[in-house]
Amino acid sequence: MEQFRGFPAKMQFTPLPNLFFSSLLPQISDIIVDYLQLMQGEDRRENRVQEIGYISRSLKALARDLNVPVLALSQLSRQVDWRASHIPKLSDLRESGSIEQDADIVIFIHREEADYTIEEWQDQHPDREYPR
Repeated sequence: MEQFRGFPAKMQFTPLPNLFFSSLLPQISDIIVDYLQLMQGEDRRENRVQEIGYISRSLKALARDLNVPVLALSQLSRQVDWRASHIPKLSDLRESGSIEQDADIVIFIHREEADYTIEEWQDQHPDREYPR
């Protein structure tokens, strides 16, 4: 945590954010959700896919209403592991097509070298050193 000392941010960790929400409104500059699949809707939906869809739409509306960016982290489904290429696609977002529909931007973190052994990397990229 030492590296974050002096960083101009306030963190709110609470399972009941609406208790403090109105008092924080003027101070909110952005919202970060870590991570989407840990959230629950106000009422249980028929299934988890519908619930995640509701949460995704609610976050989109919140961003619009407060005029702030929302960064929501999401898990990927295991489908990405079953393909020869492990490069993630929008359809790999876990539990809902609503996430890809509601998002303005989707960014995946993927390390290409993780898909290769050292030998495979050297065969396919003879001019590049294997990243460690």
